[in-house]
Amino acid sequence: MDYAGFYINLDRSTERRAAMEVEFAKYGLGEHYSRAPGVEGNALNLPNPHKLGNGELGCFTAHYLALKRNADLGRHLHIVEDDTIFSSQTQAAIEWALRHKRPEDWDIIFLETSVRADNETYKLYRLLHDRLVKRDKTGAIRNVLFTMIDMKSMAYSGLTSYLVNQASIPKLLELYEQGMARGLELPVDLFWRNNGWRQKVKIFSVFPFATSIDIESCLNSLIDETPVDMLSSLTRLLGRHAFFVGCDREKYQEYLKRLPLPPEGDWLADVLSRLLAFTLTETYQMQASDARQT
Repeated sequence: MDYAGFYINLDRSTERRAAMEVEFAKYGLGEHYSRAPGVEGNALNLPNPHKLGNGELGCFTAHYLALKRNADLGRHLHIVEDDTIFSSQTQAAIEWALRHKRPEDWDIIFLETSVRADNETYKLYRLLHDRLVKRDKTGAIRNVLFTMIDMKSMAYSGLTSYLVNQASIPKLLELYEQGMARGLELPVDLFWRNNGWRQKVKIFSVFPFATSIDIESCLNSLIDETPVDMLSSLTRLLGRHAFFVGCDREKYQEYLKRLPLPPEGDWLADVLSRLLAFTLTETYQMQASDARQT
């Protein structure tokens, strides 16, 4: 495999470290991944005019340092956060992505990212998913094909699992350092999204998603949010996890049960639910796509 893997992990997060080691061992990837130390707060004393929180500052710094410390390996990098979960298709997806794209055509390739919670996006992803993932009568995956989505016009967030082109590392480090010098404006995932929108970097995503984010771990980190906020966060997590090739559908249904249905007798909510459900079928024709597929 012509890439080196690193997982970002705080010294105090020993349980997450152990979980990652189990995940690598499960798929025979242990020798290919090393720990990249996480960062607490603003360890580099970066200008912070927009008052990013300590967690956002630490995350930004950790991703930057993971790239900087491994810039001279002469290999593509796979950088993940320590709440990432893998699948039996992860290695195949990485190898496919590195074969599929010429080195001059990409800078960053996600193996997973957020999915905007609107029907046009769900429709697009559902059509792709149904074409690329074949299942048997029990729901078990029989065959998976991968495609690549160009993210330059997509609304997304998250930087949990991504490939970095070895040839792009100097450019990415320069953009990081320019952003840090003028003062941090955005969390690291939105920093790269904005650079992609401005066409300073070429960002793509493998689809269907070959890694995902651990739902329970994310919910535990949201423990201080209000119940309504937690349900909204759960909705967004489930939206992306549904397109993960390793999705455990039985476990997924248990999370889905936490989301309340529209109140009985709410005529408009019932009507809109029916209309939105129809837009996800093959019969409904979208007027336009807000994403480009390569």
